[in-house]
Amino acid sequence: MVEPFAAVVANSILSSRSTLRSSSSGISLGRAMKASSQYPLAPDFFTPVPRDLKGKAKAANATGDDSIDNLFQCQEWSSCTLLRSIWCPKRNHFLAMQEINPCKDGTREKYRAGASRASQYQPFAPSMNRHQKRHVSHASELKEPQTSNSFISLKSLDHPSSASEPAVNRSSLLRDRFTYLLHLPEAQFELGPAWSAYTGFLGTPEAENLDQGDMLTFVEKLITAAERFYESNADLAVMNDWGLRIIGLLEPLEDVLLPYSILDFRRRCLLARAMALANELDEAILLIYSAAKIPLATQGKAGILGAYKAVMLSTHRHHGGNDAIQFLVQEWKFVGPYIYNKDRWSIQAQQGRSIRESCHKIITQIKHPAFILMEKSKANDIYNQQVGSVLLTVLCDQGLVANALDVYQEMQRQSLYISTARKLLLVRGLAQEGSFREANSIFHSITKHTSFKLYLSTGLHLYAHQGDDIAAEKCYNELTAKRWVSAYDRAMLIYAFAIQGRVEQALALFNDFFPESQIGKRQNSPDILHYAVVAFAYAQRGDLAGINDWLAVMSGDGVAPDIYVYTIILKLFAMHGDMDSIAAVLTQMHDVGIPPNHVSYTTIITLLAHRKDPVGAEAIYERAVREGIRPDVRMINSIMNAHVEAGSWAGAIHVFDYLKSSPSPRIRLTIQVYNTLLKSYVLIGAPFRVVSNLFSKLESTTLRPDAYTFALLIQSACDAGEMDVATDVFAEMEKLSKERGSDIHINVYVLTIIMAGYLRLGNKLRAKEIYDDMGRRGIQPTAISFGVILKAYGNEKSKASLEIAEKFIKSLMDVPGHFWNTPSYGRKSALDHVYGPVIDAYAKQQKVADVERLFNDMLTSGGEPSLGILTKLLNAYRNSASIDGVLQLWPQILELGLRYATSNPLRDCDKDDPTRERLQRNILCIPLSIYIDTLSAAGFHAEVAAAWKTMQHHGFTFDSHNWNHLVVALVRAGEVERAFDILEKVILPHQRESGRHFSPRDLEPATPLITPAGPPAHKHTPSEPPMHRSNHRAVVTQLASAMLPTSEELDANESNDFAHPLHILHQVPPTWNSWCPHAATLSILLLVLCRLRSGAIVQPVKKADASPQEFTSTQKLENQSRARETLERIRQNSPAAVRTIIDFEIFERRRLGGEYDQTYTWQG
Repeated sequence: MVEPFAAVVANSILSSRSTLRSSSSGISLGRAMKASSQYPLAPDFFTPVPRDLKGKAKAANATGDDSIDNLFQCQEWSSCTLLRSIWCPKRNHFLAMQEINPCKDGTREKYRAGASRASQYQPFAPSMNRHQKRHVSHASELKEPQTSNSFISLKSLDHPSSASEPAVNRSSLLRDRFTYLLHLPEAQFELGPAWSAYTGFLGTPEAENLDQGDMLTFVEKLITAAERFYESNADLAVMNDWGLRIIGLLEPLEDVLLPYSILDFRRRCLLARAMALANELDEAILLIYSAAKIPLATQGKAGILGAYKAVMLSTHRHHGGNDAIQFLVQEWKFVGPYIYNKDRWSIQAQQGRSIRESCHKIITQIKHPAFILMEKSKANDIYNQQVGSVLLTVLCDQGLVANALDVYQEMQRQSLYISTARKLLLVRGLAQEGSFREANSIFHSITKHTSFKLYLSTGLHLYAHQGDDIAAEKCYNELTAKRWVSAYDRAMLIYAFAIQGRVEQALALFNDFFPESQIGKRQNSPDILHYAVVAFAYAQRGDLAGINDWLAVMSGDGVAPDIYVYTIILKLFAMHGDMDSIAAVLTQMHDVGIPPNHVSYTTIITLLAHRKDPVGAEAIYERAVREGIRPDVRMINSIMNAHVEAGSWAGAIHVFDYLKSSPSPRIRLTIQVYNTLLKSYVLIGAPFRVVSNLFSKLESTTLRPDAYTFALLIQSACDAGEMDVATDVFAEMEKLSKERGSDIHINVYVLTIIMAGYLRLGNKLRAKEIYDDMGRRGIQPTAISFGVILKAYGNEKSKASLEIAEKFIKSLMDVPGHFWNTPSYGRKSALDHVYGPVIDAYAKQQKVADVERLFNDMLTSGGEPSLGILTKLLNAYRNSASIDGVLQLWPQILELGLRYATSNPLRDCDKDDPTRERLQRNILCIPLSIYIDTLSAAGFHAEVAAAWKTMQHHGFTFDSHNWNHLVVALVRAGEVERAFDILEKVILPHQRESGRHFSPRDLEPATPLITPAGPPAHKHTPSEPPMHRSNHRAVVTQLASAMLPTSEELDANESNDFAHPLHILHQVPPTWNSWCPHAATLSILLLVLCRLRSGAIVQPVKKADASPQEFTSTQKLENQSRARETLERIRQNSPAAVRTIIDFEIFERRRLGGEYDQTYTWQG
């Protein structure tokens, strides 16, 4: 319906020669009856005719045929204000009016006046008069459409076969060409060829008989094709230019169409769309109002929706999303029902879907939609309520739950009414995203007496996702009592148990809901969702055998896995760290035509993050983007976590900056992102005050800490030895957990962190209290909890404590079901956590027999050899000088490392995929150092060289410990010059490189990836922070606190740049930077210098069965000469290394005093 004020303004200009002209009261009944919807156009309508000429001019014009005369005809025709362009027959192209006779600024003043009076709001910038805009044709830039056999090809009609071809035949071809366009599907209709066909058709006799409806059909196709510019990044001038062209086609039709007819209605709607293209939005709105006055059947109003959509899209392109939403709400009376109602009638249903999808797309592109309400806070409440309702519904529908929550909170702040249905819609979305605190708060704010179906079903959905089976069953029972239970409700009740890994209960419910008939067929028609939820229960427990059995049940029931089931299977294999099985599942998904979704890829990236493989994680991310996956915050945060786990702090900062600066409304900083960043500070060994300050600053982000945030803060306090502070933080966490609707719960991880903190300080009494508290709270300890306890026993190094530890392990293995034996994304297995500390304790005591015994017990209990356990066994052989054991074990370690490092979930990866050549950087660094040290000390120098060469051949990189051990090994092999060369060219340059301060930082990166071109960006050797070694991390944290007591850079609080302290910390040596020559390296090289100075050569260490070498006096003189020459070459070739050793010599003389000479006398 036309608004009253706009109707008055519109009627006041209807009698003028404007786009809004309608029949006046003076039109005779006979004229009206003679006119019809098929009223033919005037014979000369498409033929430009100049005004009458007189006398000689007329005669000359009748006989002249020169191009100049034709050009003057074109110029005279251009004086008509109704046309914008013409066909010039001599020049064979379509001339723009501005190229011949530009109109004056005053043209269309009637429109200007009418538009200014009719505008009820001013969301648009003043439009430039379209006669001032340059008219440039871009038809040549467009391709011809593909033609089918049923129509004549446009290309065959572009050029007649010969100049002498009969005019009638050519005219017929041009007519067929234009007719072909009328039947061409919209997807194949292109502006350039269409415009060329139309202008060619104008010069034919058939154009005089063109049906009005066909003309409007052609224009509609033309506009639809031009409206594709709204979805592209095309220049606005190009879009406006096509709008002006189409206006020039539609305006003349006003004089020949019956006012208020169906065709006139179509013309007004199409003209409104053309005006929108030309950015003449006020006039477009007036045209929509005038079209709405024409009394037609409901189906005929579909064109109005198309016009509204055009204005909305044009407003978005020219003025932004906020103004587009403002226009939408202003016209809500008409368009509102189509935004929500998806079941309108026929044509309107199609138009309704179109405008609804466009509206949703615009809203989802607004970075901070709640700002729209804030900007309009001074407006009336009804307006803001409409805006908020639109935003809330669309954002929930599009999965932008965080933005929807912002809108909800702003509506609450302004005390605006929010319907219960919209609140429940938001609750469902928040529960789906895991934002339980907010979801619980909103749900509990709804009147308790509310008991309609949507309320109960939403409650079931909310409690099921939290694993609250008691509350979920209560909602389900109420639904059952009212006979409101749906298939989805049954799935949610099963899910309440499945998310806890309670397979037996989930399976029992499934069988209860869908029992088997006597012929073995499931009753009550379970769908794929019900099967998927049970599969999820097995995945939560980490039960591979169980899920295999369940897949067999699904196959027997004739149910094929869908994307959700496949994703659950991927998660289960990821939890077990089984890359080969993941690759097999991806291959199977490809074979059955089910492509992975963003959840599938995020699962794989999460596994690679736990494997400390950021290069592989980024490769998977790139693969997902290439396949059309739209990354969400969780996927990008998984990339960030991969950098954190690998100690790639610059990479973690880069991803955080990308998330922070991204303009996409789908990418925003969540509490999970901040948790990943806080995890960086904890793992790098940052001072507790830094972590505490960042925790406090979270209040400025409007985000609330969750249980993991508190766990990180408590971990930092424990690492710093601040157990009193850790206890206070725990007390605050417990207080929050008791609030109604809180999603913070005391869990096993927090209690294990505190227990480990007390055990590290030797306070067993307090640690025992924490362990007992777990039992009182009904919290089941994990393998990590037991590992912490067993490590404390192992650290006592007494026979009695190790006996107690072994008895404790036996008691755990005797528990049926091994409830604590759950997978953890390929990290240490549960058995590694349990057996590892005791095996390590025996290894340090050189008790190889006990190490081998426990190792075999672990294998018997179902464990598998892991790099961690095999490394402990290798260390036991080293400590006991068991060369045979080391030589036998090393090939197994190398094979396992290669299999682990080269496993690739993308079997069909491209040749340039970095995962093809990717290897874990430090996966074998620790066992390699043990191997080098053991064999070089025993004189097995060839084996050391072979091992190093093998590692290089397979592409492994080496850490600072490997290079330091290599220096020692080279000295033991008598290769002293090469040893100094390693210090000169490898260790010292890396030390200088890692010691450089404040590298540049890109605060607005265009991509979260730091390796867009592949591995080269990762070639720099990473830092070696404390990471997951709790004892080392505790030492470094306390050292960092002492070294950086008043760092202004770290404590700067001018901005909310949470990553700035990390940017400083990861570049500050030597707190966590181990790229430096070790004390043992410096000592042995100082011994070498002393030996060479004394004129003695450095002889290689020989094997135990080799006889010592004796030198004659002549040989001794030759050795002295060789020693001097060697010393001179070292001084020339390794000057920095020599200076470093001399500095160390000065330090040692001061430290040892009189004992220096005795200490540094060569014993080789």
